[in-house]
Amino acid sequence: MKTLIAAVALAMAAGGAAQASLITSESDPALTGASITDFNSQTIGNFTSASVGDLTFSVIGGGQLRFAQFNEGGDFGGDGINLSTRDLTDDFRIDFASPVSAFATIWGAANTTWDVSVYDSGDNLIETQTFPSGPPYDEFFGVAAANISYAIFDQNGSRDWVLLDDIRVVSGETSPVPLPAGGLLLLSGLGAAVLLRRSKG
Repeated sequence: MKTLIAAVALAMAAGGAAQASLITSESDPALTGASITDFNSQTIGNFTSASVGDLTFSVIGGGQLRFAQFNEGGDFGGDGINLSTRDLTDDFRIDFASPVSAFATIWGAANTTWDVSVYDSGDNLIETQTFPSGPPYDEFFGVAAANISYAIFDQNGSRDWVLLDDIRVVSGETSPVPLPAGGLLLLSGLGAAVLLRRSKG
């Protein structure tokens, strides 16, 4: 009986655990209905914390983020204003005004991998995904998971100058992953075992 209960608990944990996936395309189904936030109305300059629409960007540790011209360094094409880590010496985070089920961004000029960890409103880590380094230098990455409240971008001890733009966000909480069929069978078996034991008693 104890073995059966343990097996059911494991199945429920596996079925109810939040799962995250890496987004690598603007056409990913997880981004259906996404709103887009760009930075073209922002004033060029450095900051440690700034809100743009329903997103808040803040520095963790040292340095500053920057609203910059997309081709400010002369190395990258494009128009408009982007979010740059040019003057960032540590990590940064994005907070969402309400829980989201997916977010993604144009991700340019990464020279190293970045670990992007997503958290729920209780500060529980949902999962960590890795945004790869380039080339190519104008990529697209994001994370899909249930109930993301904020994301922390960790540049793994390096000082990497990357560019973010046109951040897509899908608002709304996602339902927990349902218990898999195997877990339901185990629950049925547990119920039958309990009834059988009671009938013998």
